[in-house]
Amino acid sequence: MRTILFVMISAIALVGCQSPEVRETAEVAPEATALALVADGLYADAADEYIALARNARGAVAQDLMLKAVALRLDIGQTDRASELMDELAGQILAGDLAPRRDLLAADLALRQGAPDRTIELLSDVPADRFGPESATKFHLLRARAYEDTGRFIEAAHERVALDAALVDDTRRATNHSALWDALTRADRGRRERELPLATGTLVGWLHLAAIVDEHQSSAAALGRELMQWQANFPNHPANTEIVATMLGAVRESVHQPTRIALLLPFHGDFAEAAEATRDGFLAAWYADAANAQRPAIAIHDTSFEAIDVVYSRAVEEGADFVVGPLRRGPVTSLACGDARLVVTTLALNETHDTPSVERGNERHCRREQTVPMLYHFTLVPEAEARQVAEYAWLGGFAKAIAFTREGPWGERVNQAFADEWDRLGGILLDHRALPPDTADIGASIAATLGVLRSHERARDVSRAIGRGVEHEPRRRQDVDFVFMAAFPAGARQLMPRLAFHHGADLPVYATSHVWSGVPDPTNDRDLDGVVFGDMPWLAAPTESDRRLQEQLGTALEDRGMRLPRLHAFGADAYRLATGLRRITGDRLADIEGHTGRLSVGANHRISRRLAWARFVDGAPAPHDPDVEP
Repeated sequence: MRTILFVMISAIALVGCQSPEVRETAEVAPEATALALVADGLYADAADEYIALARNARGAVAQDLMLKAVALRLDIGQTDRASELMDELAGQILAGDLAPRRDLLAADLALRQGAPDRTIELLSDVPADRFGPESATKFHLLRARAYEDTGRFIEAAHERVALDAALVDDTRRATNHSALWDALTRADRGRRERELPLATGTLVGWLHLAAIVDEHQSSAAALGRELMQWQANFPNHPANTEIVATMLGAVRESVHQPTRIALLLPFHGDFAEAAEATRDGFLAAWYADAANAQRPAIAIHDTSFEAIDVVYSRAVEEGADFVVGPLRRGPVTSLACGDARLVVTTLALNETHDTPSVERGNERHCRREQTVPMLYHFTLVPEAEARQVAEYAWLGGFAKAIAFTREGPWGERVNQAFADEWDRLGGILLDHRALPPDTADIGASIAATLGVLRSHERARDVSRAIGRGVEHEPRRRQDVDFVFMAAFPAGARQLMPRLAFHHGADLPVYATSHVWSGVPDPTNDRDLDGVVFGDMPWLAAPTESDRRLQEQLGTALEDRGMRLPRLHAFGADAYRLATGLRRITGDRLADIEGHTGRLSVGANHRISRRLAWARFVDGAPAPHDPDVEP
């Protein structure tokens, strides 16, 4: 870092076409002390030295020194002090290469201050060839990052292609390739398709590569074939070195795609309805995969009446090379913690019990998040959602929260998950209340949490002290940024009006998916207007793929309907994972765009599920963009 910055400061006068005046300055300005401070890593002191030199200089000499001080302030993150120096230069006319340097620094400052649109504006009418080679790379990098921050990923890709042509360092090029690929994968698929006929240069290859991944991400074999064909079509493309090589490596490391999947579910007893919905979603995804020449066969096994190890062994003996299930926590614990060895890759649809397990007289502890070879876990556990709500709120700028959760063990677990993640991020949980089932008690809990009761008590104390009544407008506590809610629809509908009644109507409320049944009910859900919640894209922000599968399911189920829509999506994604797990295992950047969220393999073989976000408007969920006020 020191060497890079030393070179940058030493060479900063060489950017673009220098004026004679600035070249002369580099020879006579007493910068030795400042450069020595930079070499020692004392960047703040070096900036102070440049400012002092600028105060004692005039004209272009002073401006050149001041710009060097600004560059140092930005490099060490002192944006406020850099902004003050830029203000001093704002009204001045800069000669030669100083004006483009100021434009770049102003654009960099805007980006660091969270104003990417301003960065784009500052650099929109500036031709890249106005700069020297090093500043040209900065120009394209700033524009790329600004476009990424504003969600304009195709424009960002264009800038990174231009940046790639300007870079000579292999490490920086590799980093740029990774960022370029990330921008393309985040871009809207339709926009990418429209861009392809217009593209030129290496962007053509990048767009073709993205189209291949879109089309074949669920089939490792098909993906491998298409990637090798892509390499033949684009043999010298920069994506070959890292991006395509990594993808092909993941494909080749896959032992095989499953040829026969055993689906283990309990079709009798308390979990029968959940098992049927999961099965229906799984089979719907299988039918939708009809174009896949390597689509595996499916065998369904009922786990209701026999020990899970017996059902599991029978499924494998009958030829299953991949197992999906079981669904209930007890059988999952038996597979994870028992003596039986898993012999094929298994995707469990629940977690294990975090309790001591006794097997054949030998007691041993079975930790909930232990890693078991061959065993992966895909779940809809509410604790994972609570942690994502905490992250989403923190990224939204909130710092202090109060929490209302359902009374009982479920609410305690969800609140603990939220509280732990909130604390890890640096947030403060001011208070937590479990919501009792009684309506009157809910109002009292909310009033106490918001400090309204204390406001009434203070008014009574004043009345007693002065011997007469006083006019009093109760106020809630003012240190709360937002409310975390973990409740089911009936409880949430009770909480929201009482929150407004007790002067909390202006507080943002963020919730887990449980706040919505998944079935549109605008009449009853109007009380939830304003609530932001995380849910699976299948419901919160359905894609075209989601809608197609929903239509197919609706037709297949006929009069049974989709009473458990989240479990239908869960089953569909279980199939997607069964056929795509080997592709994403071992690659933390790889994922599957599922119906329940963006799926990737996290720690301890747990499938991570990134939620979509929605907000109740007129009693119905609508996609939520935190940067756009309703």
